[in-house]
Amino acid sequence: MDLATEPGLTSALRARGYQVRGPAGVGAGGTAWAANAPDGGRVVVGVLDLDLTLAERRAAVDRLDRLREVEHPHLARLVDVVALDGHRTALITEAVDGPTVGAVLSVRPAWTAGEVVTLVVPLAGVLGALHAHGLVHGDVAPENVVLAPGGRPVLIDLAGIVLGGGGTRGFTSPRGQGTARGDVHALAQLGLAALRGAKVADGEAPADQAVRAALESALLDRVDPDALATACFDAAAAEPVELPDSAVLTRVALTRLTGAPGVERTLPDPRVARRRRITALAAAAVCAVALVVGVTIVLPDRPTGPDATAAATLLTERRAEVLTSGDPARLAEVSVEGSPAFAADAALMASLESRGEDPHVQARVLEAQWLGQRDGRDLVAVTFAQRVAGTEAEPRAVVLALVETRDGWRVMDVLGHAEVGEVSVPVGPLAG
Repeated sequence: MDLATEPGLTSALRARGYQVRGPAGVGAGGTAWAANAPDGGRVVVGVLDLDLTLAERRAAVDRLDRLREVEHPHLARLVDVVALDGHRTALITEAVDGPTVGAVLSVRPAWTAGEVVTLVVPLAGVLGALHAHGLVHGDVAPENVVLAPGGRPVLIDLAGIVLGGGGTRGFTSPRGQGTARGDVHALAQLGLAALRGAKVADGEAPADQAVRAALESALLDRVDPDALATACFDAAAAEPVELPDSAVLTRVALTRLTGAPGVERTLPDPRVARRRRITALAAAAVCAVALVVGVTIVLPDRPTGPDATAAATLLTERRAEVLTSGDPARLAEVSVEGSPAFAADAALMASLESRGEDPHVQARVLEAQWLGQRDGRDLVAVTFAQRVAGTEAEPRAVVLALVETRDGWRVMDVLGHAEVGEVSVPVGPLAG
C-alpha cells in the first residue's frame, strides 16, 4: 500500500529505485519525506513546485544547476533530481543523522562560547561556498542545521536555495532576505540564539563577550562569511558541542511531531508569488492614479525595528571607542559622512583635542526602543550612561536617526524627543 504522499511522488520515485518510508519534516518546499535509495542508503525527498513564470522558472533551474556543483562537508549532499510532472520536481538529498540545533537548544538553551564557534565557523564556510556560486540559502535557522555525530553542524533544506523567498521569523533580515548578506545576518542570529543566557556569577565570561561582540558586529556591518568566521575563531577556541542524552532528544522529537509547531516559517509558494505579482500591478495602477490627481501615497517598508534597535545600541558604544581614538577618519564607522551627526562628532573630537583633555570615553546603553520610520530613516530612542575622562555623567536620552548604507547601519542625525514628537511616524509605537 502506497503512502499518502504528494500526487505521483511514490510512483515516480519507485521507478527510479527509491522507496518512500514516511514524513521527515517540513522544509522550504513543504513536507519532506524519508526514503531509501536504490543502494539502501537513507535520503530525504523534497518536492519543488516550479509553477512559475518563464523567467522565474529559468532562474530556479539555473540555481539548481549551480547547486549541483557545490560540495561541502557541512552541507547536505544533493543526491538526485527526479521530474514528477510538468512543473514539479523531487529534490533528493542525503539524510543526516542527528538532532537539529533547535531540538538541542530546547534542552540546552545556553551554549559555551567555544561551542558557538564550532557551530558558526563551519556554517560560514558553507555560506561562502554557496555565495561563490551565486547562491544563497535563505533560511539559516535552528531547524535547518543538524548536529551530526560528534556535534558536526550540517546545513540542510536545499529546496530553499532553488526556490528562494523563504525564511524563519527572528532569523531573516528585514532588508536582506534572499541575499548573501541576509545569510550572514541569519547565521549571526543563530549564534546569538545559542549563546544567549550563557552567564557566570559575576557577569558574562570574557570569551562569551568576545564571541557576542563578533556576532553582533555582523548584524551591524556588511561582512562576508569568511570575516565572520575569522572574528569568531579569534574570539574563542572551538570546543565540541555537548549533545543531550539521546532519550531526552527522542522525547523532544516526539513532542514536536505531536504538538503544535513552535517555529514560524515562511514557505515560498508559487501561488503567493502570483498574488504578489497581481498586488504589484495593482500598486502600480494606484500610483499612476495618484500621479494624475496629484496625491502622494507612501507605502511603508517592512518593519526594520529589531535590526535598527540592535544597530543603535552597537553604534552608541562604538561612538565612544571612536571618540577615544581621536582619529577623525574613524567617524565614518559610526555616522554618515557629511551628515549632521558626523559634523557634530567631528567638532567634539576637535574640541577635546584643542583643550588637551583626556579623550577616554565609555558608553553603556541602558535602554533602546524603535519608534518608527520617517523620511526613510529608522528612529530609535536610546538612553545611555557615559563616562568621560573617568567622570560619570548623568544618563542621556536621545533619538538616533539611522540609515542603512552599503557599509551597514550608520547615524544620520541625533534628535531630541521634542523634535520627534512634532513629526508623523508611519509605523511603530508613535503611530497612534
